[in-house]
Amino acid sequence: MLSANLPALTSINPLKPSDSPAMAIELMEDAETQALPVVESGKYLGMLQRSVAEDSEALRIGVLAPRFLPVSILASTRLPEIAELMRLHKLTLLPVVDEQQAYQFCVSAFDVLGQLSAVSSVASPGGILVLQVGLHDYSLSEMARLVESNNASIIAAAVTSPSENLNVEVTLKVNTTDLNAIIATFERFEYKIIAYEHHPAVDDFYVERWRGLMAYLRV
Repeated sequence: MLSANLPALTSINPLKPSDSPAMAIELMEDAETQALPVVESGKYLGMLQRSVAEDSEALRIGVLAPRFLPVSILASTRLPEIAELMRLHKLTLLPVVDEQQAYQFCVSAFDVLGQLSAVSSVASPGGILVLQVGLHDYSLSEMARLVESNNASIIAAAVTSPSENLNVEVTLKVNTTDLNAIIATFERFEYKIIAYEHHPAVDDFYVERWRGLMAYLRV
């Protein structure tokens, strides 16, 4: 699973270099976070941490650029890497940028945790399916019925809205590694399969990142 599959936090407004430390702190309080991205003319400059803003008597946060946290992810960054960055830097959100460091959006630690939970479930073997369905067509009970018609069952599920359209992406963890019959059934009922992975067992890497991020968020 990639960061591109996570929902964008549209409520997060990046800081500008011309903003004051006091304004930055106020926006962090509104967003209930300890750091926010700083963006100038669309280019990502880094994360400003609340502790840095509180220690500063500067009029503008732009002068604090040497103390910005240089952390970001690409749309292709995988979930375990995102979770590890959040844990290491004690962040509850991370900015997504493109190859030219243009700011795209932020993703939340809680959404990362939810997706990791669905993928790892936690540590049970099985397969993973990612479906795209219309918002008004989403029915987990119907999906469960289709999976069970193939002598399998759903052991975890997560729903995200990665774009502003009327579709949602549903990540299903099922208790079998043979997904061929299940995929055929979903396609027969006109479900769009975005991705699938046959997992004889979930990599410990996913599980450890899930546990690490969970421990941080509990703190």
